[in-house]
Amino acid sequence: MKHVSLFTLAAALAFLAGCATPPPVKQAVASLDDGYAENLKLTTQFRDLAQQNTLRFKQWTLYVQNRAYLDLALRWATTDPKVPTISDQDYTDESRDRLGARIIAVVNQLRLKDLPARGGTTGPVFAAGTNDVTHLIEGLPALVNAVRAQVTVTNEPRFKTDLSAFDEYNTNVAALRRINALVKRYLDIDVTVHPGDIKDIADSVRALAK
Repeated sequence: MKHVSLFTLAAALAFLAGCATPPPVKQAVASLDDGYAENLKLTTQFRDLAQQNTLRFKQWTLYVQNRAYLDLALRWATTDPKVPTISDQDYTDESRDRLGARIIAVVNQLRLKDLPARGGTTGPVFAAGTNDVTHLIEGLPALVNAVRAQVTVTNEPRFKTDLSAFDEYNTNVAALRRINALVKRYLDIDVTVHPGDIKDIADSVRALAK
């Protein structure tokens, strides 16, 4: 019975001696986590870049269109504009469709006296002018606000960037990192008996066997 017990103990020691996770395995797990971290870093950078590009596009678009809308509105407020290549009605229709009812309402309040009324193919659009330059200047802030509001409403859908793919990727990588951390923690739990301890135990076993 003593020989069986000693054999069992020796086998247990051999098992414990072989239970250490090989260093290359631990290094591979750590390297995998580094790769996940780098991917998250790059994805975050790409996400930020996409947001920055959208912001620059928005700022430039709003600037250009505010200038264009305001120019067209002032043209109608101060002149009786015509384009040689199209009819007056067609140009009026195009201006109406572009400016919208909000801007046109302000323009009609500011149009200089002696400017004739202008209608499109579906009826009146720009009223006959009754204003003077002083009142036109005083009304410019209202016109600028109307232009800004119209440009924002018209372009807002163009400024929405779908970042869900970046967010989903980051979520998945974060989950993989959590799994990898659990694996690493498990591998770090060494049940290895150090060689010196094994020798001491073996000597003690031999002493008991005598």
